[in-house]
Amino acid sequence: MEEALLQIKDLSIVYETPLGTIHATTGVTFDVKRGESVGLVGESGSGKSTVGLAIAMALPPNARILNGRVLYEGTDLLRLKEEERKRYSGREISIVFQDPAATLNPLFTIGEQMTDVLMSNLGLTKEEALNRARDFLKKAGLPDSERILRSFPHELSGGMLQRVNIAIATSTEPKILVADEPTTMLDVMLQAQILELFDKLKRELKLTLIFITHNLGVASEICDRIIVMYAGTVVEDGPADEVISRPMHPYTASLLDCVPRTHIKAKRLRSIPGSLPDLSKPLVGCPFADRCGEAKDVCRQTKPDLVEIAPGHRVSCFKYKR
Repeated sequence: MEEALLQIKDLSIVYETPLGTIHATTGVTFDVKRGESVGLVGESGSGKSTVGLAIAMALPPNARILNGRVLYEGTDLLRLKEEERKRYSGREISIVFQDPAATLNPLFTIGEQMTDVLMSNLGLTKEEALNRARDFLKKAGLPDSERILRSFPHELSGGMLQRVNIAIATSTEPKILVADEPTTMLDVMLQAQILELFDKLKRELKLTLIFITHNLGVASEICDRIIVMYAGTVVEDGPADEVISRPMHPYTASLLDCVPRTHIKAKRLRSIPGSLPDLSKPLVGCPFADRCGEAKDVCRQTKPDLVEIAPGHRVSCFKYKR
């Protein structure tokens, strides 16, 4: 059996806020194989971005790890000292964020920012870094690389800025690329182009992709496997085609109902009634029980285990209790 490139084991993370302690993830566990595209899907507050930040070693200062490990080729990234972390962050594992403008420094040109990343991470000379920057801008669909390198972030459109960020993140040829809602701020046409770009770069650079999104439809276009998260926990994990065609957790089915369908005329988009539970309080039972039309008494009293009900397909729901 192929050994996983990345292993998330029992990951529990909280955020300390003025309103109290927020339990962002609780006992999250999954593996990622080399070359796999894995989608982390769920509503805002589901914990998917927190998992992505933990993988990329980019958790904010108010995050606190209660338990768990993030193993990359056997090395626990969460236990690394600052100097050790620099060997992995940006070189072995890179991240593309949701807001491309916020990621870039408005005071420096794209060329200055790209060469700085390449010189510090790969030890290149300035000339070598510029040549590599030109190459990866072209790979990212920006053929006019000389103009881009001379430009400041405010001189480029949102779609171009996201391509620049993708070029920066992939220019070090990392083994793992975390993409945190990279298409959310783009229109539908640009979104499709960026998804195609991720797919192309994944194949060309042999990337392992962690793609974070709230949209199951988007995840199905680019991911081999989909992990559905709710209230900081994994509720379903399986092959993308199975999760989309035969969702087994009621929350997954509800998310699919919210995906717009162009062939169906409807007065308004569907939504999931209710809201996420209060993550500042301990969760009792299944976290989705209060929003689930199939919930029974046991669902409100005991949290169901995440069990494999088909090869490679895990679900946390009492409907499948063995």
